[in-house]
Amino acid sequence: MAQTIVLIDYENVGSPGLEALPEQCRVILFIGRSQPLPKNDLIEKLLNDGKRVEIVKIAGVGKDNLDHHLALYLGKTIALEPQANFIIISSDKSGFDPLAEHVTKVLGTSCKRQTPHRRPQKQPASAPKAAVPKITAAKQAPKTPPAAKATPAKPAVAKTAKPKTATVAQARAFLDSEKHPPRTREKLLRHLERHFAIVPAQTDALFAALEKEGFIKVDDKGRVSYMTKNTPATK
Repeated sequence: MAQTIVLIDYENVGSPGLEALPEQCRVILFIGRSQPLPKNDLIEKLLNDGKRVEIVKIAGVGKDNLDHHLALYLGKTIALEPQANFIIISSDKSGFDPLAEHVTKVLGTSCKRQTPHRRPQKQPASAPKAAVPKITAAKQAPKTPPAAKATPAKPAVAKTAKPKTATVAQARAFLDSEKHPPRTREKLLRHLERHFAIVPAQTDALFAALEKEGFIKVDDKGRVSYMTKNTPATK
């Protein structure tokens, strides 16, 4: 049976990329220079599940820097193990989908890109409905006089729906308007997700784009710092 090798763009997808991996696979984890390493319990779980883990910490910075390293390691590994099945876990469709298609159709090696799926949050259990007492024929409720006609209420003005997607320029404008923007990676992700009403995968991609553009920087402890408002935004 051919081995499965999974290359994870951890800078792009974060911890959800480590969930629901194929059994007995080999994992190559690519981490940006300013990004903290995954928690030890996540790595230990992968090892306990029989997975081989290799961590590649990228030294340099720059746009698409990590993507270039991932593509380099993909090509090197394909040359050594052309019969393996390759999976790229990243939300970057435009960058990795054409690469995976070329590897599969031209080189003849199985390769595909996947977007990680976050686990759905559990909904609180609804309270049981109170039983409505039945009115017997002997104890009927007294009739009440008809109520006066109520003045029809004015129709509520529909609120403008928030966009389902967000550009880097929109995100920068929103964060520039904040007096106290979030100072940690996880808080900033949730802040953007709630404001723009976008799915987690879009939020992760937007965060990565802001970081690659240099608008935000993340240190080894996951703390976020912002550039000045005077720097022009990219559309």
